Amino acid sequence: MLLDELDANFNTRNLYEVLHTKKEATEKELKTAYYRQSMIWHPDKARLKDESEETKNVHTVKFQLIQKAYEILADAEKRKIYDETGCVDDDDTIDAESFKESYTRWKSIFKKVTKEEIDEFLNQYIGSADHKDDIVKYYRQFDGDLNKMMEFVYGFENIEQIKTILDECFADGTLKKTRRYNQTSSAREEAKRKKRAEKEAKEAEKILKEMTQSTGVTDLKAMILAKREKANNDFLSSLEEKYAPKKKKSSK
Repeated sequence: MLLDELDANFNTRNLYEVLHTKKEATEKELKTAYYRQSMIWHPDKARLKDESEETKNVHTVKFQLIQKAYEILADAEKRKIYDETGCVDDDDTIDAESFKESYTRWKSIFKKVTKEEIDEFLNQYIGSADHKDDIVKYYRQFDGDLNKMMEFVYGFENIEQIKTILDECFADGTLKKTRRYNQTSSAREEAKRKKRAEKEAKEAEKILKEMTQSTGVTDLKAMILAKREKANNDFLSSLEEKYAPKKKKSSK
C-alpha cells in the first residue's frame, strides 16, 4: 500500500508531511511544496553527482512517491476522502509506474509554474517558520554539515541568516553543535563557499548579458529567476533526451 511505502521511505504516513506542507494548504501552496520536494529527490540530481546506484534508486522511489502523494491531494475528491478517513486507494502505488511516466506528468504540471509564483514563494519562504524547520531537519540529517545542507535548503547565499537561525536553535536546545558543523563553519570552508558563490555570480553576469540582449531584462531579481528557469529548461531537456523514446530510423 502507498501509506506503507511512504512510512518505509519518509518515516511518515501523512501525505502533507511528505510534501512538507500543511493540511490547510491551498492548491497553489500544494503545487509549490510538491515542486520543491520533487526537485530535491529527482533521480537525475543523484546521477549528475555520480552517486551510488543505491542512492539513485532511493531518489527514484522517493520521487515517484512524492508524485503519488501530490496527485491524491491535487484531486479534490481524493483529498476530501483522505482528510476525512486518512485512507488512500490501494491502487495508488508505484509498482506499475515507470520513472518516465512520473516525469511526463511532472513536466506537464510544472510548465504552468510562473516566475511570479517562484518569486512569491521565495519571498514568503526565506526566514519563515517552514524555512527554519527545513534548516533544523537537514542539520540533523547531515549532522551539521553546512556544505551538504546548502544543496537542500534555500537561502544559503545569506549564510549569516542561516547561522543566526542555527545559533538560536543552539541556544534554546533544539540543536547541538556537531564536529561537522564546527568543521564546515570554519573560515576555510567559508572561503570555499565564497569562491563557489563568486563563480556562480560570474555565470549570472553572463546570463544577465544574454537576457538583456534577447529580452531586455535588467532587473536583478528577474535575472536570477530567468537564470533558474534557464537551468531548469536545460535540465528538463536533458531528461527528455534521456528518457523520451527514440525515433526509429527508416530503412532505405
